[in-house]
Amino acid sequence: MIGRFSLRAQVAKANFEKLSALEGNGHVYEAKDFPGHDIKGRLISAERASELADQTLAVRSLTLKVGAQVMLIMVRYVWPSVVQAGL
Repeated sequence: MIGRFSLRAQVAKANFEKLSALEGNGHVYEAKDFPGHDIKGRLISAERASELADQTLAVRSLTLKVGAQVMLIMVRYVWPSVVQAGL
């Protein structure tokens, strides 16, 4: 089942319920933020990368089990002021 939710808390609850229904142990994946550069070559600090990550749908910690449905989130910078996100 795929659902649409307005709040992150609703998403977290649905994910927890679906994951709990699967057998086996989960494996936890932790996000890591790294400094880098924007499309104009300007430095982005690790702190700024972390702030930007907080503005996305991505979570900092993800537990998965075999058989879990996942959704790929891809962010693409088109112009300096335009960001496209896709699922």
